[in-house]
Amino acid sequence: MISKFSYFPMMYPDESLYSVIARYHKNTIRNSLKDTIEDIFGTRTISVSYEFPTHLEYFAQSLSIPGLTKEKLLYEHTLYPFYEPFLLAHEQNDIKEKMFHNGGGGIKSEIGFLAGSILKKEHFFVCPECIKEDIELYG
Repeated sequence: MISKFSYFPMMYPDESLYSVIARYHKNTIRNSLKDTIEDIFGTRTISVSYEFPTHLEYFAQSLSIPGLTKEKLLYEHTLYPFYEPFLLAHEQNDIKEKMFHNGGGGIKSEIGFLAGSILKKEHFFVCPECIKEDIELYG
């Protein structure tokens, strides 16, 4: 399969898919976030979740990068691996299937994310030393 993208930024090790999409949006100077979502996921009607993005299979196939699979995206570019040890086997399978395809609805409630407000933040937090290191490594 030939990639449908004439440009897509390199995905850095451990970079969230959300961050990669933000860089794509910024670098392609898209007028609308919906245009960016349609470019990447083939539809304008999804909401990209930082924690649990969906349509990973479509995205991996669209990029056509050797070795890039939906599983690699899941385990290396989402927060799913941090939640997995605390999930039952059937919950793991259900959430992975939802993230691989288009069934993102209900993931947060399924894992109890919405039930409490402990440690909920309004903004992303970053480590200044990590930013400095990333700039040195990747520009």
